[in-house]
Amino acid sequence: MVRKIFLKRNYLVIEIISTNIMIKKIPTVIFFFLLSTSFYSPVEKSAKKILEASVKTVTNASSGSYVINQKFKYFFKTDTTNHSAKVLYERTNSALEKWSFKFNEQNDSFKNYAVYDGKNLLIVSSYDSTAKYYNGAKYDFSTANWSFENLFFNTLMDPKKLQGLLEPDKIDSITRFPDEEVNNELCFVLQFHDKDYPQQQMKNGFLKYFIRQKDFLPVKRIYRVEYQDQFQWSDETISDFRLGNVTPSTFDIEHAIFPSYYQARNIDSTTAKKKREPLLAAGAMAPEWKLPSPWGDSISLTQFKGKTVILDFWYIGCFPCLKTYPVMDSLYKKYENQNIVILGMDAYDTSAAKIKEFLSKRNIRYPQTMNAKIVASQYHVHGYPTMYVIDGKGIIRHSNAGYYEGLRAELDSVINALK
Repeated sequence: MVRKIFLKRNYLVIEIISTNIMIKKIPTVIFFFLLSTSFYSPVEKSAKKILEASVKTVTNASSGSYVINQKFKYFFKTDTTNHSAKVLYERTNSALEKWSFKFNEQNDSFKNYAVYDGKNLLIVSSYDSTAKYYNGAKYDFSTANWSFENLFFNTLMDPKKLQGLLEPDKIDSITRFPDEEVNNELCFVLQFHDKDYPQQQMKNGFLKYFIRQKDFLPVKRIYRVEYQDQFQWSDETISDFRLGNVTPSTFDIEHAIFPSYYQARNIDSTTAKKKREPLLAAGAMAPEWKLPSPWGDSISLTQFKGKTVILDFWYIGCFPCLKTYPVMDSLYKKYENQNIVILGMDAYDTSAAKIKEFLSKRNIRYPQTMNAKIVASQYHVHGYPTMYVIDGKGIIRHSNAGYYEGLRAELDSVINALK
């Protein structure tokens, strides 16, 4: 028990009641050094310093394994999608110009197994009982050439993801939150606010990272954003991270095992992904179609001969489409009595009740069709929203994809030119 602490010349004297110790003299300078280091904790680190240390940790973790658990909730969806996977990876540099991976995935409905050796890719799926072998495939992590990139903890796989959060032109602010435990380990908590959110008319958007204090490894990522009355959210957590833990046989495709009844397919990766066809050109005849509306009647292109028709391809859950609805609705109000027809073309949603509810909540009044996926393919629609302007003779006069400032003025100009 400490009885007294006092200064005597250049020494700090601590009197301790003990059977063995009565007085302990410690040089003052050394004492205060020990005091400062003993009371220092990672809590004192700034958000920027924590992030810089985490970037260094991720950069040095060039190979390893981990288990990832993911939860996603998308705009206009009520259910949460769950994924989990065991991932092994190896990269030769921080730019991921050459790397390999292997994962076993389990989601709500089926299992995936994939292995990539840096040159060839094998995807085994219980969804369609296939084993697809892509010869000479190049997995480009940055452009996500394959559909399962979300199964990775991208922050750990690619250091540039974390490094980008240090760039002031991308991030508006970083907030340090109280420390929290993830998998029973204390973590720094950093929250980032993206500068793009106000321009995109989104609110309450944030990206939150949980960085393990003992080694600055990012182990959890939460993303959330709101738009109008909807929100999108994801939660990704990794556990059982092991640095290294890969051998030359880890990414061996030749000896991969899968059920004998699975259909094996060899696919030439140079032709596996067809080049996307451009939108139908101005001057081409618009393909004919006939589709149901959410209200039970049928609508066809032929019934509008002699009128200018604007087709708006969309679907519930398409974020850019949310911005086009006001544009299309304003055009509908402006031209509804002038032989000009605005038509919504829902390509994916199959529930008439949900479509009607969606339209009603947003006061969208222009006519709608549904089950337009095949028609979208005929019109070479690859992204949403996509708009076509068709004249009274059924000839395409204009097309555009996506939402952008000036869209309304552009469509206005095309429509007026056809009057």
